[in-house]
Amino acid sequence: MVTLEQAESIIVRDKTLNILIMLYLKPVHRTRFIKIFMKALATLFLLSLAYSPIGLSADDNIIIQPDSINQIDKSDNNTLTVMSMNIAHGRRDKFHQAFLEDEEIKDNVDHIVRMSNREKPFLVALQEADGPSSWSGKFNHVEYIANQTGLKNYFQGYHVDKFGLQYGTAILSSNELHSSKSHTFDSRSFISLSKGFVLSTVKWPGEDNLYVDVISVHLDFLLDSVRQKQINELIAVLEERDNPVILMGDLNADSDSDAIKSLIELLDLKAYKFKRDGLETFARFNKRFDWILISKELEYVSYKVLPDNISDHSATISEIRPVREDKDIELISAGIF
Repeated sequence: MVTLEQAESIIVRDKTLNILIMLYLKPVHRTRFIKIFMKALATLFLLSLAYSPIGLSADDNIIIQPDSINQIDKSDNNTLTVMSMNIAHGRRDKFHQAFLEDEEIKDNVDHIVRMSNREKPFLVALQEADGPSSWSGKFNHVEYIANQTGLKNYFQGYHVDKFGLQYGTAILSSNELHSSKSHTFDSRSFISLSKGFVLSTVKWPGEDNLYVDVISVHLDFLLDSVRQKQINELIAVLEERDNPVILMGDLNADSDSDAIKSLIELLDLKAYKFKRDGLETFARFNKRFDWILISKELEYVSYKVLPDNISDHSATISEIRPVREDKDIELISAGIF
């Protein structure tokens, strides 16, 4: 369900209208146009409240994982640090990247580099990550971050590649990435540009026979029903693979979303503290839009939202490890870990 506040923020969060404003309106008319359009858009979306999102499982159906799992014998210190962040095309907390100088975009991306070098993640998932684009400094943000950190291996997918723009999702890794794939969703809201995900397989460091599939995904910002269709596309791609999963990204929905609940249930994933306060990543709505979800063969060691001002989203970082064979543990999904 779309709130009035969400409707009023669409111009900031979605880029289609921003492109039109930038290209076809003189600066003196932009402010007046935005105010008029926001009022009209708010009215339109009040009507959309009748568009009910898909009803799926209740919370109780995604609490306990099945007892029979393929547990992996691992030592206590065999952990891996992963991080996810929507980097907002390098605009940080400004209204739009198109109104920033190239040097300011670079400075903003340098802030992301400094944070990554401080936290030293093994894997990073990026969303709204630009290739050379006319509105964000004309350089590849993902390649730049990779070259400035220890994350030399990366795979980047462009879910938008038009209007002189190239952007989408990406995975950066300390280890080599294998069997990489980029998927742009067929489903999207009428006012949104395309979104999608990238997927790669990475070898767990120090282990000969442990590989995980890593996903960086960006879901629709507007309708839970569209997010559900996109999740169905993601699941169809994952059916071809059989590794434990680390799914990270901007899901554009919090724990109230039926689509997010179905994602966890259908892929047999678990979430850290599913409904816990204090893990919000999108300050404007005070919502947890950014998630790190893992398969039942894995467990969380730590999980936190970073305070750095890198964009309108906060970065999320987690330390995870394989479930230990010698640990008497009841595996929990969606909230009791």
